[in-house]
Amino acid sequence: MIMTPSHALRPHLPPVLTDREIDLREQTTEDNAFLCELYVSTRWDEATTIGWPDGQKIAFLQQQFAFQNLHYTRHYVGTSRWLVSIQDHPIGRLYLYPTPNDIRIVDISLLPSHRGQGIGAALITATFDLARKRGNAVSLHVAIFNPARRLYDRMGFTPKGETSDIYQEMVWCPQQESNLS
Repeated sequence: MIMTPSHALRPHLPPVLTDREIDLREQTTEDNAFLCELYVSTRWDEATTIGWPDGQKIAFLQQQFAFQNLHYTRHYVGTSRWLVSIQDHPIGRLYLYPTPNDIRIVDISLLPSHRGQGIGAALITATFDLARKRGNAVSLHVAIFNPARRLYDRMGFTPKGETSDIYQEMVWCPQQESNLS
């Protein structure tokens, strides 16, 4: 079982989620098969551009999931790892990493059948509320080709620093809200 620290960052979910019986629970090692399936679903469109048979694509993406999980474990010690569920059925994940100045959204992913329904936006808004209470910003890294980038732009994240060939760091600050009004 992956142990989430007792000081875990757990966003308070708004009624727009709880009314739909969407909740967060701590991730455990028993969730690894689902988490791998989720990862494959988030990268499948990219993998279809490769001329490999589906079985080879799946094996490659499963290996990439293992590498990503190892990276998160090594570089984000103390991350709160939440499984997003509807009536105890997993539909996604939300990983939050605390730093002195911000809450890093290490990962936010939903199964394709649950995207585009406002769930991700509500989870981000709940993370904003948590950050506001702590006096923190919220940051994330997004692949420049990731369609979720449009959501992050709409929600008030702004680019920070230089864009690499693959990723852009983005940040949201509570002070930005008064500038948007």
